[in-house]
Amino acid sequence: MNKACVPDKEAQNDFLPKFFYKSSLRWALDQLMRMPLFYLLLSSIVIDIVWFSIGNKLHSFWIHVPVFSSLLLQIKVTKAISNSIQRLCEIVIEEGPGMQEEQWDIAAARMNSHFYEQGLWPNSCCLYSGRQCHAAFRHLVMTPYNKKEEQIQASYSLDQQLPLEEQAAKVYIESVSRWWNTYTANLESSAQFHIENTLPQQEYRSKASWCFFKFIEVVMGQSSFGGMCFYSILLSLFFTSFTSFKNYDSLLGVWIGNAAGFSICGPLLFFVLRGADLDAPHLMAFWASVVAIEPHGDINKWGLVASHTNHYWNALNEESPRNFFFDSMDCRKAFKNRFSTSLLRNKGNSHIYSDLRKYIEEALEASKEINEK
Repeated sequence: MNKACVPDKEAQNDFLPKFFYKSSLRWALDQLMRMPLFYLLLSSIVIDIVWFSIGNKLHSFWIHVPVFSSLLLQIKVTKAISNSIQRLCEIVIEEGPGMQEEQWDIAAARMNSHFYEQGLWPNSCCLYSGRQCHAAFRHLVMTPYNKKEEQIQASYSLDQQLPLEEQAAKVYIESVSRWWNTYTANLESSAQFHIENTLPQQEYRSKASWCFFKFIEVVMGQSSFGGMCFYSILLSLFFTSFTSFKNYDSLLGVWIGNAAGFSICGPLLFFVLRGADLDAPHLMAFWASVVAIEPHGDINKWGLVASHTNHYWNALNEESPRNFFFDSMDCRKAFKNRFSTSLLRNKGNSHIYSDLRKYIEEALEASKEINEK
């Protein structure tokens, strides 16, 4: 794509990969095929198959390909963004995207054009979506800024925080504040609108069955490249453990044992790791729902929070989790144990969300039970 094909600011979001690739998996594979290292990987696969098939140990094939490919793509994307932090900051200062996905889509498209023009990427499809751009900004700009604000000693000098990055961080914080005020005000006037939305509790016989089907949905979903890697890792682990423990002589026996372990342990791992892929926009919408509805100790109101949050996340984007909360108790427990004070108490990760502290505290105040006040 030459410069003449670069869209203007108003049309740039139409050129994001998420709008013309059917899934993030296809985008990832297309980008990998443009990298010379990927062909070295393909050559190593042949060696893998020949070497390990001698002992019926093909499990390395299942884990080698997707995991190496995922890491390779992530490293290349991160390197491109790291070399263009100042440009990213300039775009954030101009756009003031806050938590608005549409504005981050525009920022991502402008960054893609920059990567291509500067020769940092072979085409204008480096970033798949605005969500990816937002996550990169929080990691590369907001995390060092939060460390500086909290005076946390890091492995680098705080003097390296450039004025442009600091300015972008402040613009981001202001735009997030504007988004929060507008979103919560609108939400408080229409919180009852989504009360009719059903929760998974009403569609599944038990939480265990819901976990199993959600696990299959996440792992097999074509829109998730990470799901493909996760599936491959689990497959490799169970393939290895069952072949070693049972000493099956037939490939059919191996697959039967693997399927049994996968179907039992997979959903358990999914439940434990559930929410690991949630980012700032998801959490902000969740906290805003808590503030608007003020559930305190009312289980019925926590059900409304769960229903509204599920509805919002379902509509946010194709990468968002679907029907994340099973019922009101699941929502209340997740907020108390995972998505509130625990994000700030962990010394290793507190700086990641310290710029969002006041929103967490507002949600905590709205969730306090009478005996806690």
